[in-house]
Amino acid sequence: MNKELDQINYSVNSPESIARCIYIGALAEYDANGLHNDMESFLQEYLVNIFLTSDDLDISLENIELVKEKYDLSKEKLRQIKREVTRNTAYGLLNNEIDQRIIDLNLLLTKNRDACQISSVNIINDDLWFDEEIDYIFHIIEYPLSELEDQYEDIEEIKTFIEENEITKDDILDAYKAYAMYDNYFKECFDLITDFELKNLILARIADLNYNTLSLVITKMRIHDEYIPFEIPSFMDENRLKKSIFEVFNLKKAENYWGMHESYSVFSDEDAFDLDIDSQSQDVESTYDFIKLKPDLEIASNSPTAIWYQAILHAFCTGEFNETQNLLLVNTMKITLGTTAMVNSIEADDFSEYSEQYGKELNLLLELITEKFSNLTSLTDIELWDAYLEASDKITDPTLRNFTLAVCSWIAQETDTELQNIGMGKLVKMWNAYANEEQQEWYEEILAYANGEKG
Repeated sequence: MNKELDQINYSVNSPESIARCIYIGALAEYDANGLHNDMESFLQEYLVNIFLTSDDLDISLENIELVKEKYDLSKEKLRQIKREVTRNTAYGLLNNEIDQRIIDLNLLLTKNRDACQISSVNIINDDLWFDEEIDYIFHIIEYPLSELEDQYEDIEEIKTFIEENEITKDDILDAYKAYAMYDNYFKECFDLITDFELKNLILARIADLNYNTLSLVITKMRIHDEYIPFEIPSFMDENRLKKSIFEVFNLKKAENYWGMHESYSVFSDEDAFDLDIDSQSQDVESTYDFIKLKPDLEIASNSPTAIWYQAILHAFCTGEFNETQNLLLVNTMKITLGTTAMVNSIEADDFSEYSEQYGKELNLLLELITEKFSNLTSLTDIELWDAYLEASDKITDPTLRNFTLAVCSWIAQETDTELQNIGMGKLVKMWNAYANEEQQEWYEEILAYANGEKG
């Protein structure tokens, strides 16, 4: 655990502890593509409803805001908890000893999640229903293709993969046991929940958070459908599985830890998913270092420093931050100061002081981050994206998000690597900032300042 980065205080049955357990349960796989957009919107709503009930308050806009303030349920804080969970679970999720065939099957089942399709398995028989979602996987394994084709749409690829790799129901159960290991971080988090009713609420939210989040993402994408390079799926017209294999495993893992697992499977024994906590316990020592790219500097939200830090990390997706990139960034100083001052309502009389303060801070940022880069001996994608996504959390204003995307495009004009394109895609999805005229206008403004036409 990177204690330097964990600044949230957790206590028994607190909102922070509840949120952390829900995130641990929902984030069943390392999120390489940043698809968990808008989780905070749903989680905030869940927590508000819990504490409206516990405080015996009616649902009203006034009471909702009262609860948010009383329990500090800001989306920014929830996102910070999510970043902490991701850091502390990444190593275990990426370094487990699960049968590669099951990993590949899971990838096949979720192959279109980049395009916001929840699952490759679409149930077309309205009469087909299992209480346990894992039973659909068992059903596909156990039954011949001739009987499945009337039950599921386009099932041939998945069934063929299962047959060619000789995957059995027992292989799935063995993979569950390999997946559901309890490390000290998991125990520390789940032991802080002692209330039975809260445990039930947490398990219910673990079960539906990913699906609901993806539904919200799709709803927002429809507003910008002209910029989306794929057909946006419709959840209302389909009946797809709502969980991946590992999302099912992670929910059962949490249920088992609290002794709250009940099996309704028609394909497996009642105790097939029961685990002995002691024999499944292991201490995981992560090799990731999540402070490699983070300067020892308190960066204010929506500040010039927040924008430059994001831009520097975007430039560093090339593997370096060179003199050309540095010059391109420095060319944006005046417009960055002016734009952030406008958004932050800095008065004209205060602008000189504002510019001086942040001019010094931007130079300090360059010094600190250059020192960080010079001391690097290794860097994983996991460490890079952690810094990149955490930096994006500091930019919350829609205007500044569009401006930041323009700055990132500006600084990458001579490189435009695959990683930079991936990073830009992450920002666009997280910020719902799909291509628009404002970003182009900001890019042209930056160019004008760089050419000396303005400023």
